[in-house]
Amino acid sequence: MEASQIRAARSLLNWSQGELVERSGLSLTTVRRMEDEKIGPARSAAGNVDAVTKALEAAGVLFMNDGEFIRGGPGVRLKPQRAEFEPIGLGFDIDHHDDQIGLGGVVPNGKGA
Repeated sequence: MEASQIRAARSLLNWSQGELVERSGLSLTTVRRMEDEKIGPARSAAGNVDAVTKALEAAGVLFMNDGEFIRGGPGVRLKPQRAEFEPIGLGFDIDHHDDQIGLGGVVPNGKGA
């Protein structure tokens, strides 16, 4: 985890440092140090990093390492909400009854998938 990821995660959640303090159980000084590029979470106790990670992940943040989901450095995003989740694919739907593949939910025989 990087200092910039903590700041970005808070921003995605619209949290102040005080909100992260409340949710993680850490002091404001500790949170500020973890968000400081010159100090960062690498120089923080493992338990403190774990507390911040758990608080942000519980609120819906997903931490991404470089090359894990993206290239160009580590990042953060919000986890998709269950109701909004749709599998990512190529736009092909399979009609298992007719064993046909169609585009955009319409199979060649005119039925919707």
